[in-house]
Amino acid sequence: HEPWWDSYHVIARYLTRLSLVLSAGERVNEILVLEPTSTAWMYQGATPGQSELTALGDRFFDFMKSLEEAQIEYDLGCEDIMARHGTIADGRLIVGQRRYHTVVLPPGCENLESSTLKLLQAFLKAGGTVFVCGEGPTLLNARKSDEVLTLSQHAGWKKTDPVALLPILAERQDQRVRIIRQNDDPGILFHQRRRLANGEILIVINTSDTQFSRGVIEATYRGAEIWDLERGEVKPAVFSRKDDSLTVRYDLPPVGSLVLFLSEKEMSPGHVDKFEEQRVPTSHIDVARLQPNVLTLDYVDVQVGDEIRR
Repeated sequence: HEPWWDSYHVIARYLTRLSLVLSAGERVNEILVLEPTSTAWMYQGATPGQSELTALGDRFFDFMKSLEEAQIEYDLGCEDIMARHGTIADGRLIVGQRRYHTVVLPPGCENLESSTLKLLQAFLKAGGTVFVCGEGPTLLNARKSDEVLTLSQHAGWKKTDPVALLPILAERQDQRVRIIRQNDDPGILFHQRRRLANGEILIVINTSDTQFSRGVIEATYRGAEIWDLERGEVKPAVFSRKDDSLTVRYDLPPVGSLVLFLSEKEMSPGHVDKFEEQRVPTSHIDVARLQPNVLTLDYVDVQVGDEIRR
């Protein structure tokens, strides 16, 4: 009964292509941010309003948002999963199929589980780096412990301010792809990378509904394609090449997005399309019903005289 049903395939096909892109390949990050879950457990059942728990959640959310807006690529670390699947090898913290050279303890992290403490001790001893936002944890299994304090004696234990940490992490993450935003870019930019056997997919999204987002993407790949999810088309990206890297400029309108395939294979750059701005005149719009309305009544009340039946 919906008037847009005949055109619904447009969004359905777009979402189908987007789902494929977002599930293709693998995300490979080398920075692990520890979730302060065990810290939150200490405040469960607190006084009405749970101000401590709310404040912890807000700080963690704001920290995650700052990482995303700074285009930092990271995974979230769960202490329980790390206890069951975490090991240390070759100076890396290994959890499942991922290897991390950097661990971040977010603002508000007050507690560590004993299993996490052992992993971090071994990680630091093997030459790993742990960035601590704020004072860092002082509790072990929700109790005061000198063992936690001894972590700070390692050279790799580095206390920092969350804001100062952003450029540090940007330089420590994988440098094959770098997103460099234009100065004073007013857009709200996020991205995701998906690694494939012959290259990788880069999805860049401007979530601002009022402002453009502009900048450049630098990548050490040999070619780039634009995957148009709306039309289902592939076309060469416009890029410049220097030595072993290429540069693609992006100019995203409000709620605009770009999907690039960065290829190991040599590709020729595309050409800049020229557009001419045209003003579309507006006029009075007449709206008319094309056919009788159809309204499904799922529930109905029937009244006959003084009797009502539902």
